[in-house]
Amino acid sequence: MIRMGPPFQVNFIRGQRVIQMSAAVSEGPQSRMIPILFRDASTPAKPKHNASADEWSFYKEESKKRRLSVYGVGCIRDLRCRMEPGHDLWVTVDGSYTNRTVLKNLPEKPY
Repeated sequence: MIRMGPPFQVNFIRGQRVIQMSAAVSEGPQSRMIPILFRDASTPAKPKHNASADEWSFYKEESKKRRLSVYGVGCIRDLRCRMEPGHDLWVTVDGSYTNRTVLKNLPEKPY
């Protein structure tokens, strides 16, 4: 058996979570996607098991605020605000964004 580190060392590191949005740019008959927005979407640090009730309640509140769907709809709204009126915004997402948090908070199309 091959080990990546000594037996007493935990090899886990905290992952980085970002939201990325890209724009489709047409070049003749073809299009390509250009990244236009990167936003940090990291989760809050989980308190230790013997942490106080205040720390746990703060963690739970922060976890609700930092859900990917909350960050995602914020990115969509931010992008819509930066666009010129009259342009369409098409958003393609996976199933985790088809929920009440996103669908009820989508920006209106400015005319």
